[in-house]
Amino acid sequence: MIARVAGKGDDVIAGVGEVGELLRLRRLAAAGARGRGDQRDREQLELVASGAALRHREPARITERLREPTGRVAARAELARELDVRALHARDPVRAVDELLAVVGPPALVRGLAEHHPERAIDEAVDLERRAAARGAAGIDRGFERRLIEGTHGAVVYAMRLVILGAGAIGGVVAGHLARANRDVLLLARGAQLAAIRERGLQVDTPAGAFVAKLPVAEATAGIEWRLDDVLVVATKTQDVAAALAEVAAPAWVPIACMTNGLEAERIALRHSREVYGVCVFLPGTYLEPGVVRVWAAPVPGLFEVGRYPDGTGERADDFAGELNVAGFSCVVRTSVMKWKRGKLLSNLANGAEAISGREARTSVLMTTAQAEARACYAAANLSCTTDAEDAARRADITSAPIAGATRTGGSTWQSLARGLGALETDYLNGEIVLLGRLHGVATPVNEALQLLAAEAARTRAKPGALPLAELIARVDAHAR
Repeated sequence: MIARVAGKGDDVIAGVGEVGELLRLRRLAAAGARGRGDQRDREQLELVASGAALRHREPARITERLREPTGRVAARAELARELDVRALHARDPVRAVDELLAVVGPPALVRGLAEHHPERAIDEAVDLERRAAARGAAGIDRGFERRLIEGTHGAVVYAMRLVILGAGAIGGVVAGHLARANRDVLLLARGAQLAAIRERGLQVDTPAGAFVAKLPVAEATAGIEWRLDDVLVVATKTQDVAAALAEVAAPAWVPIACMTNGLEAERIALRHSREVYGVCVFLPGTYLEPGVVRVWAAPVPGLFEVGRYPDGTGERADDFAGELNVAGFSCVVRTSVMKWKRGKLLSNLANGAEAISGREARTSVLMTTAQAEARACYAAANLSCTTDAEDAARRADITSAPIAGATRTGGSTWQSLARGLGALETDYLNGEIVLLGRLHGVATPVNEALQLLAAEAARTRAKPGALPLAELIARVDAHAR
């Protein structure tokens, strides 16, 4: 039978532009006939046969077929491809996608397309299958390729796994919603938060009610078995990014997505990964109690903009956005994501003042001046930034809402001060503007003062909101003089 496979003509598949795949299949079959096929060859033949069987709605028999000798696997793979060509225009695309979704855990892109664009959904699924086979042929992560063909009921499984580093307000809310949507997620936590999640799961309080996510959780130092389609999502404070990435020690081929405030995390991540994505986050979340996170928005819990750093979209942005959208968030792929992060930074300049003097500081004269300094720095550095109109239009997609029985506190920096952390993120918020000003000759006295006063509050373990706003303004003015 192997000989017959190796001797078949090219006309079976050439009609749909699969000459290269046919030649590879024939080469592998011929190697098997000579008795010199190695384990990787056999795995590749099995992968091809599995994919062909899946497209012909035979997932229940894939596991049985994978136990057959390599030659028969190769023969059936080529026959299935011939049948695939003949049935190309005769298949029922709606039924095909329904059955695909029933047996495969597809990427969010495929799942999202299935309802209205079934033929494109099939194309996308097949394309992902071929890319996976190509990666396997290149010898990348053979263990992962084996997992591709050993999924539930023997089906070929494609699923981006998001490994979320940091289980605070942002990381916890995102991980919880992903888990509830049955997405593949691993949450990396530590200390009391890790212990609480292991014991009773992660409780996510929302305006619509609470739910408990039972999800995989581990320590960053636990020795993660990295998969080919993993994305490491950094959801720590920016001042902790460098140490956290060094601790998790992901291979350089694992992409990193930075769900962080400020503009520095992506530069840090690029020292650890060849492929880095910036993520602009607007998610009103709270983390003050181990095992519990809260999100104060509904029905959309958070907004994200994602794009390749420093610009462009990259190969993973669409799938990444799809995972978040399936989980209920609103995520948009941007070609200039850092423009959006610079716009978000303007609002984050109020974080330190809010932590020191309470919520009213966000709308004080301090913020007007701090933002004016930032815009002057952007202009001097020739850096783009979202307009107020762009920012307002995007934020219209999210609605803040109360949570029954809970009182909303301040933002992320306020929460860090409330938890008694010895360092705040303001070195990478107001401090980012101070840095740009020093590089480009722009005075930034208000941001400089706010950076210093926030650092002092953290060192002295000051109570959040304890300093009257008038006194904060006076101290900033004194520094500026």
